[in-house]
Amino acid sequence: MRSTKAPCLRGFAVFLSADFLSSNGLRGASTVRAALKDLAGKDIAYKSDSGWIVYDRLFAEYLRTLQ
Repeated sequence: MRSTKAPCLRGFAVFLSADFLSSNGLRGASTVRAALKDLAGKDIAYKSDSGWIVYDRLFAEYLRTLQ
């Protein structure tokens, strides 16, 4: 079982904003949703009531730098 102290990515909506998408060369919010679904399928992240939980602390920190 995974630790419950994994980093939580609150403010997930920032990854769906037009500014984030255009500045990172993403075509649309569906691209981000598909990536999150893939990460969840690989047990790298999961959706909780408070946001997306990322198990890998280094990966979570990297994602925070993108915000």
